[in-house]
Amino acid sequence: MLKLLRYLKPYWWQVLILIAATGAQVFTTLVLPALMAEIINDGIVPGNTDFIWMTGFKMIGVALVSAVASFVSSYFSARVGSNFARDIRAAVFAKVLNMNVLDMKDFSTASLLTRTTNDVNQVQGVIIMMLSMMLRAPLFCIISVVMAINTAPDMSWIILVGAAAILGSVITIMSLVVPKFKIFQGLIDRVTLITRENLTGLRVVRAFNNEKLEQKKFRETNDKLTRLLIFIDKTLELQNPLINIIFNGTTLLCSWIGISLLEKDFAYLGNMTAFAQYVTFVMMSFLMMSMLFVMLPRANVSAHRINEVLMRKSKI
Repeated sequence: MLKLLRYLKPYWWQVLILIAATGAQVFTTLVLPALMAEIINDGIVPGNTDFIWMTGFKMIGVALVSAVASFVSSYFSARVGSNFARDIRAAVFAKVLNMNVLDMKDFSTASLLTRTTNDVNQVQGVIIMMLSMMLRAPLFCIISVVMAINTAPDMSWIILVGAAAILGSVITIMSLVVPKFKIFQGLIDRVTLITRENLTGLRVVRAFNNEKLEQKKFRETNDKLTRLLIFIDKTLELQNPLINIIFNGTTLLCSWIGISLLEKDFAYLGNMTAFAQYVTFVMMSFLMMSMLFVMLPRANVSAHRINEVLMRKSKI
């Protein structure tokens, strides 16, 4: 995967704009819970209406800046990802045009088709996700943890419990799914090969009355692909309910511990509210990273298959 990142060089300035916009979005988003805590502690509890209005307008301005930064980040991640995929497709196509017959036999036409289309699409999707999440998720996680600890140090252990549970579930799911991705891409090649052979040689198949034989070959491969895809999808779908259980359990734990602390000091209400939001940001950042880690191995297989074509040295 790292070898393909050289195709991002022409778009380095767009990547820098994306990074700056992502940083601005993270900062402004994480400022909002702190402002909300100030409204509760210094505005609602003492009944200071002027402070509530002033801080409220400040929150609106921060939210608008966050929305603009989010739009800029999404725009440039999509733009860079699409151009990146275009350049790789062009490079693979140019390489294939210069291949001799011996090299073509080693790959097969169907495999080259899959590598130029499906594999490039897999890599493109992960690059777009990396550009939008690779910086955003760690920043959200680190800054949220720091601000949560500063806001409510008595409840900081809740973050460790939730993070450990999410990491455990992600590692378990990845250990089951990752080995299947290479098999999946091979079966995609096989389906493409059988389809292409029958479409280009349809008259020959009919001349020898081999329709049933070809249908049997396609059905067997298609069934294998379907079973494997069902297994991968079922395993990946376990992630959402597990994350929801962990997320809701962490929220309930925050409320339970926070309410017990409110009995000692009611002014702790604003801190508890801000802490709950920071915990939400931490859980969401782990969710974003887990999605990336699940997609990355599959894209890595596709990137390896693309590099096999691009790095191939001609036998002649």
